[in-house]
Amino acid sequence: RLASERGRCAAVIAPTGNLSHHGLALRLGTRMMQTSAPALPLSRFTALATDNPLRAREHLSRLFRPHRIVLGEQHQGIDFRHNRADLGVMSINSLRYGCEVTVQAPTPVDSYLVKITLRGASEVSQGRDTYRTEAATVCVLNPTRNLIDHMSADFDMLIVQLDGPALRLALTENFGITPHQPLEFLPVTQGIDGPIGGFVRLVRAICDDLDAGSSSFSRAQICTPLARTLMSLVLTDLPHNYSGRLPLGDTPLAPRYIRAVEDYIDAHLADPVSLDDLLAV
Repeated sequence: RLASERGRCAAVIAPTGNLSHHGLALRLGTRMMQTSAPALPLSRFTALATDNPLRAREHLSRLFRPHRIVLGEQHQGIDFRHNRADLGVMSINSLRYGCEVTVQAPTPVDSYLVKITLRGASEVSQGRDTYRTEAATVCVLNPTRNLIDHMSADFDMLIVQLDGPALRLALTENFGITPHQPLEFLPVTQGIDGPIGGFVRLVRAICDDLDAGSSSFSRAQICTPLARTLMSLVLTDLPHNYSGRLPLGDTPLAPRYIRAVEDYIDAHLADPVSLDDLLAV
C-alpha cells in the first residue's frame, strides 16, 4: 500500500511543460543533496522522528489539521523530524520532512499557523492565492481556507500555532475590535528584517531558553501572558482584514460605548440604521 501511495505521489508533481518558476526552483532545491542539516530548534522536545510518511501524516493531522502528504518524485525517503513545546493556548513547533513534499489540507481547523521559514523554499496556496516563502520570511496559514503547501527537500520551519478563539479574543481585548467576519491574514510573506522581526526574535529566544532546560517559559503564570504578547505582535505586524482598524501608535482605545456603536454599525452594514438604534446599543 505504501509503495502504491508513493507511486501516486510521484505522479502528482511530476514535471510538466508549464511548470511555474517557483515550482522549478523547488524542484532544483530537491535535487541538491544535503550532506548535513542543521539542528532544529527545540531539540529537547522531540514529538516524532520517523521515516514513515503515513505515521508523520497521522501525527500532524492530530495536532494541526487533517491532510495528505505527497512525496516528490526525486525523494530518497522521508526523514521527518517534529519538535513541539505546548505553551497554553499556543505551541511552538520546529519541523522538517527531509524530502520534497506537498501537504494538501482541505479541512479547516480553528487555529492559525504562523510559519517562519528557516531554510529552503515553499509555495503556499490558499483559495485562489499563491505565494512563495523563502528563508527569513514569515506568513500566516489561515484556518478559513483550504491549504496546499509545496516544500523543497531542504525546507526547515518554525510553526507558532495560535488558538483561533484566543487570537480573536486578543483582537477584541487588546485592540478594541470585535470581529464579525472571519479574521484572515493576507496571502503575503514578511521579511524578518521588518517589523515582524521582533516576534521572530522573541520566538527564537523562547526556543533557546527551553532548550537550555529549567525554563520558566513553560509555567502557566508565564506562558499565558507570553502567548497574549505574541498574539498582539502578530496582529500588529502581519497584515490582515482588520489591520485598518488598529489604533495608531500609542493612541488609547476608544471608550467601550463608542466601540459598541462601531461594532453595531459593522454588523448592520446592509441594514438601515437610525440614531435611535445607536442610542439603544
